[in-house]
Amino acid sequence: MESNHQPAETPLHQRIVSQQVDAQKDSPLFSLLPPEVRSKIFALAVAEYEDVDNPYPIDASWRPSHCAPRKICLNLLLTCRAVYLEACFLPFESIEQSVWLNRAHSHPMLWAQAMQKINKLLATLEQQLGHAKGEIGCLHVYATVEAVEQGILLKQVLRSPGLHPRQLVLTISHDDWPDWNWDAPLRFEADWIKRISGAISSSTQVFNIELEAVEQKKDQLDVVGKHIAEHWFFRRSDGTVLYADVSGKCLRVSQWIGPSSWRNEGWALDLNGVKKIKYYNLVITFESQLTVKAKGGMVSEAAKRNAADPLYDHLSVRIADTPES
Repeated sequence: MESNHQPAETPLHQRIVSQQVDAQKDSPLFSLLPPEVRSKIFALAVAEYEDVDNPYPIDASWRPSHCAPRKICLNLLLTCRAVYLEACFLPFESIEQSVWLNRAHSHPMLWAQAMQKINKLLATLEQQLGHAKGEIGCLHVYATVEAVEQGILLKQVLRSPGLHPRQLVLTISHDDWPDWNWDAPLRFEADWIKRISGAISSSTQVFNIELEAVEQKKDQLDVVGKHIAEHWFFRRSDGTVLYADVSGKCLRVSQWIGPSSWRNEGWALDLNGVKKIKYYNLVITFESQLTVKAKGGMVSEAAKRNAADPLYDHLSVRIADTPES
Protein backbone atom coordinates (compact mmCIF):
# COMPACT_ATOMS: atom_id res chain seq x y z
CA MET A 1 0.00 0.00 0.00
CA GLU A 2 1.46 3.34 -1.03
CA SER A 3 1.80 6.10 1.52
CA ASN A 4 0.14 9.44 0.81
CA HIS A 5 2.70 11.28 2.92
CA GLN A 6 4.99 13.53 0.91
CA PRO A 7 8.65 13.62 1.98
CA ALA A 8 9.56 16.74 3.95
CA GLU A 9 11.12 19.40 1.77
CA THR A 10 14.75 20.16 2.53
CA PRO A 11 15.06 23.62 4.13
CA LEU A 12 16.20 26.36 1.76
CA HIS A 13 19.37 27.05 3.71
CA GLN A 14 20.46 23.42 3.55
CA ARG A 15 19.76 23.28 -0.17
CA ILE A 16 21.90 26.34 -0.84
CA VAL A 17 24.76 25.11 1.36
CA SER A 18 24.80 21.75 -0.41
CA GLN A 19 25.28 23.36 -3.84
CA GLN A 20 28.43 24.71 -5.46
CA VAL A 21 28.95 28.39 -4.69
CA ASP A 22 30.76 30.70 -7.09
CA ALA A 23 33.62 32.47 -5.31
CA GLN A 24 32.74 35.72 -7.15
CA LYS A 25 36.41 36.54 -7.75
CA ASP A 26 35.49 39.05 -10.46
CA SER A 27 33.32 41.03 -8.05
CA PRO A 28 35.04 43.91 -6.18
CA LEU A 29 32.67 43.22 -3.31
CA PHE A 30 34.31 39.84 -2.71
CA SER A 31 37.77 40.33 -4.24
CA LEU A 32 38.63 43.69 -2.64
CA LEU A 33 36.58 44.03 0.55
CA PRO A 34 37.44 41.85 3.57
CA PRO A 35 34.62 39.75 5.13
CA GLU A 36 34.30 41.99 8.20
CA VAL A 37 33.60 45.04 6.01
CA ARG A 38 31.13 43.10 3.86
CA SER A 39 29.36 41.96 7.01
CA LYS A 40 28.80 45.56 8.11
CA ILE A 41 27.47 46.50 4.67
CA PHE A 42 25.16 43.49 4.59
CA ALA A 43 23.94 44.20 8.13
CA LEU A 44 22.85 47.68 7.08
CA ALA A 45 21.10 46.31 4.01
CA VAL A 46 18.96 43.86 6.00
CA ALA A 47 18.48 45.97 9.15
CA GLU A 48 14.97 46.45 10.50
CA TYR A 49 13.22 49.75 9.93
CA GLU A 50 9.85 51.28 10.68
CA ASP A 51 7.15 50.90 8.07
CA VAL A 52 6.17 54.60 8.00
CA ASP A 53 3.55 53.86 5.33
CA ASN A 54 1.60 51.88 7.95
CA PRO A 55 1.76 53.98 11.15
CA TYR A 56 0.14 53.09 14.45
CA PRO A 57 -2.90 55.17 15.50
CA ILE A 58 -1.69 58.26 17.34
CA ASP A 59 -3.75 57.38 20.43
CA ALA A 60 -2.79 53.72 20.60
CA SER A 61 0.77 52.38 20.59
CA TRP A 62 2.53 55.38 19.12
CA ARG A 63 5.82 56.51 20.70
CA PRO A 64 8.87 58.27 19.23
CA SER A 65 10.90 55.65 17.31
CA HIS A 66 7.97 53.24 17.81
CA CYS A 67 5.40 54.85 15.54
CA ALA A 68 4.93 51.98 13.08
CA PRO A 69 5.44 48.21 12.68
CA ARG A 70 8.98 47.14 11.91
CA LYS A 71 9.95 45.33 8.74
CA ILE A 72 12.99 43.93 6.96
CA CYS A 73 13.89 43.96 3.27
CA LEU A 74 15.49 40.65 2.31
CA ASN A 75 16.16 41.38 -1.37
CA LEU A 76 19.90 41.24 -0.68
CA LEU A 77 19.66 37.52 0.08
CA LEU A 78 18.22 36.87 -3.38
CA THR A 79 21.23 38.24 -5.31
CA CYS A 80 23.51 35.19 -5.24
CA ARG A 81 24.47 32.17 -3.13
CA ALA A 82 27.72 33.74 -1.93
CA VAL A 83 25.88 36.74 -0.49
CA TYR A 84 23.19 34.52 1.00
CA LEU A 85 25.71 32.34 2.84
CA GLU A 86 27.42 35.36 4.38
CA ALA A 87 24.28 37.35 5.22
CA CYS A 88 21.50 34.83 5.94
CA PHE A 89 21.97 35.05 9.72
CA LEU A 90 22.09 38.86 9.85
CA PRO A 91 18.32 39.50 9.76
CA PHE A 92 17.92 37.43 12.93
CA GLU A 93 20.76 39.32 14.61
CA SER A 94 19.18 42.70 13.82
CA ILE A 95 15.52 41.86 14.40
CA GLU A 96 13.54 43.37 17.27
CA GLN A 97 10.75 41.25 18.71
CA SER A 98 8.13 43.18 20.70
CA VAL A 99 5.95 41.76 23.48
CA TRP A 100 3.14 43.89 24.90
CA LEU A 101 2.56 42.91 28.52
CA ASN A 102 0.97 46.25 29.36
CA ARG A 103 -2.32 44.88 28.02
CA ALA A 104 -1.89 41.33 29.26
CA HIS A 105 -4.89 41.47 31.57
CA SER A 106 -7.41 43.19 29.29
CA HIS A 107 -6.06 41.86 25.97
CA PRO A 108 -4.29 38.54 26.70
CA MET A 109 -4.38 37.60 23.02
CA LEU A 110 -1.98 40.45 22.17
CA TRP A 111 0.97 39.07 24.10
CA ALA A 112 -0.05 35.49 23.35
CA GLN A 113 0.22 36.27 19.64
CA ALA A 114 3.57 37.96 20.23
CA MET A 115 4.91 34.88 22.02
CA GLN A 116 3.64 32.65 19.21
CA LYS A 117 5.54 34.86 16.78
CA ILE A 118 8.72 34.55 18.84
CA ASN A 119 8.38 30.78 19.11
CA LYS A 120 7.89 30.56 15.34
CA LEU A 121 11.02 32.64 14.83
CA LEU A 122 13.05 30.40 17.14
CA ALA A 123 11.75 27.31 15.34
CA THR A 124 12.90 28.83 12.04
CA LEU A 125 16.36 29.42 13.45
CA GLU A 126 16.63 25.83 14.58
CA GLN A 127 15.02 24.09 11.60
CA GLN A 128 16.05 26.26 8.68
CA LEU A 129 19.48 27.38 9.84
CA GLY A 130 20.39 24.61 12.23
CA HIS A 131 20.74 26.94 15.21
CA ALA A 132 19.97 25.32 18.54
CA LYS A 133 20.60 28.66 20.25
CA GLY A 134 18.19 31.19 18.78
CA GLU A 135 20.02 34.49 19.10
CA ILE A 136 18.03 37.51 18.00
CA GLY A 137 18.98 41.17 17.97
CA CYS A 138 16.56 42.59 20.52
CA LEU A 139 13.64 41.57 22.69
CA HIS A 140 11.55 44.64 23.53
CA VAL A 141 9.02 44.16 26.31
CA TYR A 142 6.37 46.82 26.95
CA ALA A 143 4.91 46.21 30.40
CA THR A 144 3.06 47.77 33.29
CA VAL A 145 4.91 48.02 36.57
CA GLU A 146 2.39 45.60 38.08
CA ALA A 147 2.93 43.02 35.33
CA VAL A 148 6.68 43.07 36.00
CA GLU A 149 6.22 42.89 39.76
CA GLN A 150 3.80 39.96 39.44
CA GLY A 151 6.34 37.92 37.49
CA ILE A 152 4.75 37.88 34.03
CA LEU A 153 8.06 39.04 32.54
CA LEU A 154 9.76 35.97 33.98
CA LYS A 155 7.06 33.33 33.50
CA GLN A 156 5.86 34.25 30.03
CA VAL A 157 8.91 35.78 28.35
CA LEU A 158 12.40 35.20 29.74
CA ARG A 159 11.78 31.51 30.39
CA SER A 160 10.91 30.86 26.74
CA PRO A 161 13.07 27.89 25.64
CA GLY A 162 15.78 28.85 23.17
CA LEU A 163 15.27 32.62 23.45
CA HIS A 164 18.60 34.45 23.51
CA PRO A 165 18.32 38.19 22.75
CA ARG A 166 21.53 40.16 22.42
CA GLN A 167 19.69 43.17 23.76
CA LEU A 168 16.79 43.26 26.23
CA VAL A 169 14.61 46.36 26.58
CA LEU A 170 11.94 46.88 29.22
CA THR A 171 9.71 49.90 28.59
CA ILE A 172 7.45 51.37 31.27
CA SER A 173 5.35 54.01 29.54
CA HIS A 174 3.47 56.91 31.11
CA ASP A 175 0.25 54.94 31.42
CA ASP A 176 1.97 51.81 32.78
CA TRP A 177 2.64 53.17 36.28
CA PRO A 178 0.19 52.20 39.07
CA ASP A 179 -2.77 54.60 39.20
CA TRP A 180 -1.14 56.82 36.57
CA ASN A 181 -4.43 58.46 35.64
CA TRP A 182 -4.95 59.59 39.25
CA ASP A 183 -1.47 61.13 39.47
CA ALA A 184 -0.26 58.66 42.10
CA PRO A 185 3.40 59.03 43.15
CA LEU A 186 5.74 56.77 41.19
CA ARG A 187 6.82 53.51 42.75
CA PHE A 188 8.61 50.35 41.58
CA GLU A 189 8.88 47.30 43.83
CA ALA A 190 12.03 45.19 43.48
CA ASP A 191 11.19 41.61 44.51
CA TRP A 192 10.99 40.56 40.84
CA ILE A 193 14.69 41.28 40.23
CA LYS A 194 15.91 38.40 42.40
CA ARG A 195 13.38 36.07 40.80
CA ILE A 196 14.75 36.68 37.30
CA SER A 197 18.33 36.13 38.43
CA GLY A 198 19.77 33.56 36.05
CA ALA A 199 16.84 33.86 33.60
CA ILE A 200 18.55 36.50 31.47
CA SER A 201 20.43 34.80 28.63
CA SER A 202 24.22 34.76 28.51
CA SER A 203 23.81 36.23 25.01
CA THR A 204 22.32 39.44 26.42
CA GLN A 205 24.97 42.15 26.33
CA VAL A 206 22.69 45.11 27.08
CA PHE A 207 19.60 45.48 29.27
CA ASN A 208 17.84 48.83 28.87
CA ILE A 209 15.16 49.97 31.30
CA GLU A 210 13.17 52.74 29.63
CA LEU A 211 11.00 54.84 31.94
CA GLU A 212 8.48 57.45 30.84
CA ALA A 213 6.27 59.93 32.67
CA VAL A 214 4.58 63.26 32.06
CA GLU A 215 6.93 66.24 32.33
CA GLN A 216 5.25 67.28 35.59
CA LYS A 217 6.73 64.11 37.11
CA LYS A 218 10.24 64.67 35.77
CA ASP A 219 11.72 65.09 39.27
CA GLN A 220 10.05 61.89 40.47
CA LEU A 221 11.33 59.95 37.48
CA ASP A 222 14.85 61.26 38.05
CA VAL A 223 14.72 59.98 41.64
CA VAL A 224 13.49 56.56 40.48
CA GLY A 225 16.16 56.38 37.77
CA LYS A 226 18.96 57.38 40.16
CA HIS A 227 17.91 54.72 42.66
CA ILE A 228 17.76 52.01 39.99
CA ALA A 229 21.18 52.95 38.57
CA GLU A 230 22.89 53.07 41.96
CA HIS A 231 21.34 50.02 43.63
CA TRP A 232 19.92 47.56 41.10
CA PHE A 233 21.87 44.95 39.14
CA PHE A 234 20.90 41.96 36.98
CA ARG A 235 22.62 38.57 36.88
CA ARG A 236 22.73 36.58 33.64
CA SER A 237 22.44 32.80 33.39
CA ASP A 238 26.26 32.50 33.15
CA GLY A 239 26.74 34.49 36.37
CA THR A 240 27.84 37.73 34.69
CA VAL A 241 26.39 40.77 36.46
CA LEU A 242 25.03 43.71 34.48
CA TYR A 243 25.42 47.13 36.07
CA ALA A 244 24.33 50.66 35.24
CA ASP A 245 26.79 53.47 34.56
CA VAL A 246 26.37 56.05 37.33
CA SER A 247 28.70 58.57 35.70
CA GLY A 248 25.85 59.63 33.45
CA LYS A 249 27.69 58.90 30.21
CA CYS A 250 25.33 56.09 29.25
CA LEU A 251 22.16 57.72 30.59
CA ARG A 252 19.79 58.84 27.85
CA VAL A 253 17.18 61.51 28.46
CA SER A 254 14.63 62.69 25.92
CA GLN A 255 11.36 64.61 25.78
CA TRP A 256 8.49 64.55 23.35
CA ILE A 257 4.99 65.92 22.89
CA GLY A 258 2.08 63.53 22.48
CA PRO A 259 -1.61 63.03 23.25
CA SER A 260 -2.82 63.67 26.81
CA SER A 261 -4.98 60.53 26.82
CA TRP A 262 -4.38 56.92 25.84
CA ARG A 263 -7.06 54.50 24.68
CA ASN A 264 -9.71 57.11 25.66
CA GLU A 265 -8.38 57.33 29.23
CA GLY A 266 -6.97 60.68 30.27
CA TRP A 267 -4.69 61.96 32.99
CA ALA A 268 -6.66 63.21 36.02
CA LEU A 269 -5.00 66.65 36.10
CA ASP A 270 -5.72 67.33 32.44
CA LEU A 271 -9.38 68.22 32.61
CA ASN A 272 -9.12 71.60 30.89
CA GLY A 273 -9.38 70.33 27.35
CA VAL A 274 -5.63 70.00 26.75
CA LYS A 275 -5.02 67.62 23.83
CA LYS A 276 -1.21 67.54 23.87
CA ILE A 277 1.20 67.09 26.74
CA LYS A 278 4.97 66.86 27.26
CA TYR A 279 6.52 63.53 28.17
CA TYR A 280 9.86 62.85 29.83
CA ASN A 281 11.80 59.69 28.98
CA LEU A 282 14.75 58.17 30.82
CA VAL A 283 16.79 55.13 29.68
CA ILE A 284 19.07 53.30 32.13
CA THR A 285 21.53 50.94 30.45
CA PHE A 286 22.89 47.86 32.24
CA GLU A 287 26.04 46.18 30.87
CA SER A 288 28.95 44.17 32.22
CA GLN A 289 31.37 46.03 34.44
CA LEU A 290 34.12 45.66 31.83
CA THR A 291 31.92 47.22 29.15
CA VAL A 292 30.90 50.12 31.40
CA LYS A 293 34.54 50.88 32.20
CA ALA A 294 35.62 50.50 28.56
CA LYS A 295 33.16 53.27 27.69
CA GLY A 296 34.64 55.53 30.35
CA GLY A 297 31.77 54.94 32.77
CA MET A 298 31.63 53.99 36.43
CA VAL A 299 29.75 51.33 38.38
CA SER A 300 28.17 52.18 41.72
CA GLU A 301 30.12 50.82 44.68
CA ALA A 302 26.78 50.10 46.38
CA ALA A 303 25.65 48.00 43.41
CA LYS A 304 28.91 46.01 43.45
CA ARG A 305 28.56 45.34 47.18
CA ASN A 306 24.96 44.30 46.67
CA ALA A 307 25.90 41.90 43.86
CA ALA A 308 28.59 40.29 46.03
CA ASP A 309 26.02 39.40 48.70
CA PRO A 310 24.13 36.23 47.66
CA LEU A 311 21.39 37.04 50.21
CA TYR A 312 20.90 40.64 49.11
CA ASP A 313 17.32 41.75 48.43
CA HIS A 314 16.95 44.64 46.01
CA LEU A 315 15.51 47.82 47.45
CA SER A 316 12.21 49.06 46.07
CA VAL A 317 11.83 52.70 45.16
CA ARG A 318 8.77 54.70 46.22
CA ILE A 319 8.21 58.42 45.91
CA ALA A 320 6.79 59.86 49.14
CA ASP A 321 3.07 60.52 48.86
CA THR A 322 3.47 64.26 49.38
CA PRO A 323 2.77 67.23 47.11
CA GLU A 324 5.63 68.11 44.77
CA SER A 325 7.42 71.35 45.48
